[in-house]
Amino acid sequence: MLKRVFNCMASPCEILLETEDPILMNTVEAAVVKEAKRIETKFSRYNDQGVLAVLQRSGGARVEVDSETAALIEFAKTCYELSDGLLDITSGVLRRVWSFKTPDDPVPKQREIARLLPLIGFEKLTWNAPFLTLPEGMQIDFGGIGKEYAVDRCLDLVSSITTVPCLLNFGGDLAAKRAPSAGEWRVGIEGTANVVEFKSGGIATSGDQRRYLKVGSKIYSHILNPKTGWAVESPYTSISVLSSTCTNAGVLATLSFLQDDPKAFLEAQGCRYWLQKDAP
Repeated sequence: MLKRVFNCMASPCEILLETEDPILMNTVEAAVVKEAKRIETKFSRYNDQGVLAVLQRSGGARVEVDSETAALIEFAKTCYELSDGLLDITSGVLRRVWSFKTPDDPVPKQREIARLLPLIGFEKLTWNAPFLTLPEGMQIDFGGIGKEYAVDRCLDLVSSITTVPCLLNFGGDLAAKRAPSAGEWRVGIEGTANVVEFKSGGIATSGDQRRYLKVGSKIYSHILNPKTGWAVESPYTSISVLSSTCTNAGVLATLSFLQDDPKAFLEAQGCRYWLQKDAP
């Protein structure tokens, strides 16, 4: 088993390949790093020349997007509809008042949040693929699905190069298509004692272990409810989900945090999951 590491999307990333062939590993590493960085550059909200920046500068004009961007918007539309608006790529404007740079950052006032709510709502976009009209002042952000999408894309790329079992880990978002010779991949979930064993699929974790605000004993999660504009308050510090792909796992993990009863929601989905609860 060979392992390579690199940094992308503000996360440590790993490639595990069941081989002793360094030439094959070099080929896989080069392809994965190139693709991951391409996706980061294209869809990062911090890139002034990226797709999102172009859309935000459109001034309410209709913009034709490329097929990859169109597919992500279409997926986001499906998530929005199936989640009854709880998964919304237009909710990124809330970062103007919720920064989560440090746990001591101030919690926004209700009036500050209320000013932004009219700028949230996928239904306010005009989307006729491949043409998008983004109303003035609104923005879209693929942050909720971008890293998971990158994992799945890179894994597809590895599969086009070799049939050797491979596990990708982008900052805790994982995916594998084939089991190793040992029978299963074994990975730990950060901040917990849980060890997950799986043959294939994707694992994603949502939670407030790294990004949160703390006021006294109260914890405000970085996961925001687009309907209210407020941070989720949950008894769980992290929720990890195993699904067919990392993208699907990420959607389920995030959506579960937005439920009144995350455990009941995940049970209804019939997926494997792991919950980490706050100490009493």
